[in-house]
Amino acid sequence: MCHSPSPGVPEHWRSERLVFRAFASTDASIARGIFNASAHLRDRDPTFGEYALQEFEQLIDRDQTHVQRNGEPRFYLRAIIDANDNSVVGYVQIEIDAPEQGHSWIPMLVLKPSDQGRGIGREVARSIAFQLEALGIVDVGLNVYAENPAAVRFWFRCGFREILDVELEEQHGKNYTCLTLRRELIRSGEYV
Repeated sequence: MCHSPSPGVPEHWRSERLVFRAFASTDASIARGIFNASAHLRDRDPTFGEYALQEFEQLIDRDQTHVQRNGEPRFYLRAIIDANDNSVVGYVQIEIDAPEQGHSWIPMLVLKPSDQGRGIGREVARSIAFQLEALGIVDVGLNVYAENPAAVRFWFRCGFREILDVELEEQHGKNYTCLTLRRELIRSGEYV
């Protein structure tokens, strides 16, 4: 049975308080500032640290809003903007047809530390779920580190309660426990 790839993530959409949009090629410093503001979390999550501007330029170039690449999951990078003051509060990376067609993956969701604790993260998770469900995606997965209990609690509250894998990793001279979580999407509108 041959499946055609799922359609892509919209270039722009709104939720209750937020606007999601593709990054422009000139926005790499904005993405870098958001991500590097969480460098203090490296002891709890080895993903974080301070990264060069080139890393974020490559992420923006990898976004497939305007370019389709065949044979690999499609990658989208969306800025998360507070609709009240137009400030960029974070970003999310989304992969469609990952690990296979009809499924999706969130490689990264990061919010500025100053914008955490305001319910923005839950609104982002809800909005992404609605967008993915509209594309016919059946589930979404992600990794989170057990050493970052706030992140684990956040994702569990957002419905990512199925643990697919637990992997022990050594990074930066420290041991980490990486949890792979999954959430089904098509559940008659049930969102947290």
